[in-house]
Amino acid sequence: MEFLIYENQQAGIQIDYLMDWDIVEGFMGSVVVILSPQEDPKDTFRDNLNIMIQDLSAQPLTFEQYSALSIAQLKNLITKAKIVEPFSMTTAAGVPAGTMTYTGRQGKSKLKWYNVWTLIDTTAYVVTCTATRKSYSKLLPVFKQMLSSFKIL
Repeated sequence: MEFLIYENQQAGIQIDYLMDWDIVEGFMGSVVVILSPQEDPKDTFRDNLNIMIQDLSAQPLTFEQYSALSIAQLKNLITKAKIVEPFSMTTAAGVPAGTMTYTGRQGKSKLKWYNVWTLIDTTAYVVTCTATRKSYSKLLPVFKQMLSSFKIL
């Protein structure tokens, strides 16, 4: 596996990604979406990793408050959302972070998400790995390798 480095100076982030994956900046509020190659022409969903940054300075939250709010909003954002690995602590970009895994539907696609977030001062950094349930276990090691390279500059 050959990795390239994605860096966004304005957002202050950097992450490694697989050479054959595509970069899309600014899609649906994300800083970046890194899309896996299309598996076949009938493939209607491209597995991906996306990074969002939220400025919370207008309404500062503690890490615990932000985590609780994120978990509570899940049922409103994902059809048939089901948490399969509940909130736990981890590390992202060298700082404490929250993580959880959940399943649900988006349109006709049955998906599984691995979500990691951290809060630095009043800025939330959210990295979400999304794959079809069929390809999730195959891609999880790739997602985790990409996540281990994530840096806040």
